Amino acid sequence: MQQLSLFRDLTVFDPDYLPDNLLFREREIEVLARTFSPMLLGYRPLNNVYIYGLPATGKTAAARMLLRKLPSRDPPDLPEKKGKRGVVTCYINLAAKRTLAQLAGEIRQEVTGDEGIGRYLPYMEKVFEHLRNTGKSLLLVLDDFNAFPERLDDFLQLFLRPEEHKKKYTDIVTGVLLIASGEVVLNSRVRSTLSPVELEFKDYTVEQKFEILKMRCIQGFGRHAISEKLVMEVAERAADLRHALAVLRYAGGVADVKIRKEHIDEAFAAVKADKARHEAALSELEKFLLSTIRSSPRPLSSGELLARCHENGHNITIQWLGKRLERLQSLGLVSSRLVNGRGRTRIWYCE
Repeated sequence: MQQLSLFRDLTVFDPDYLPDNLLFREREIEVLARTFSPMLLGYRPLNNVYIYGLPATGKTAAARMLLRKLPSRDPPDLPEKKGKRGVVTCYINLAAKRTLAQLAGEIRQEVTGDEGIGRYLPYMEKVFEHLRNTGKSLLLVLDDFNAFPERLDDFLQLFLRPEEHKKKYTDIVTGVLLIASGEVVLNSRVRSTLSPVELEFKDYTVEQKFEILKMRCIQGFGRHAISEKLVMEVAERAADLRHALAVLRYAGGVADVKIRKEHIDEAFAAVKADKARHEAALSELEKFLLSTIRSSPRPLSSGELLARCHENGHNITIQWLGKRLERLQSLGLVSSRLVNGRGRTRIWYCE
């Protein structure tokens, strides 16, 4: 039986592990906390929020950290509303939900503790009645927003403006935090009601990934199980932080006394980056560029790609094109090289 003797705590390499401190996302968490803190005293949040970015950039972890800390946070310096105190929080990953009834049922269970099978609107009325009776606000986090198979415009309008459904819900305070890798599509009425502030979670730099991975190795492995040089190599080679953690977990499982270079190489050969998740997070322009490069029988120059973009209604500059292509290359979706032409020309292709 394999002993897994290098591990001190295997859970720190899980993608869903939430550390006590989320390195390099402190500013984003503080922005979220300040934005939603008026709900502690019965006021609407300063804004609803939509956070976006590449996969494995800390979006879900930051939201979960907010939900952990917000209820015990010192309230802002505002007059307390009579009968209003405290906030209930609810996190739902929409990738695991298929119908509005399932979504509303989980919100009802999280808020009221009641279970059962029923319909969408009665579920939400139960939630609103609970909030009305307790005087609490409700902050709802909807993760993987674009994964839900139905449009959520009507749901969001009801959740954010329950008084439009029944006047007795006028004093109910709700707020929403949406999480998505790509663009969130909402109709104009709901977008006006939501009035979201957009908060981008940019990809970690190699140095930031190294610091995060080093901390996880200190927590998860025994002393001297892996050198900082190898941790940096993982940070440099991995497609993202989730990929890097999976590589370290695998390497720790195959090594006996100490993780060496050959264990890292074996781990990278066995643990592939989830390119499908990255592709799903691309913008429409990036998807067009990737499709164009993939379908071309030969490499295309930046100038040719710019012309294709203009022909298809993407009115962009060569500088913006360059940034999008660099992003595709950083995700391992396309490759490039310099060739001699009229000077040095960069061409793009898929391997």
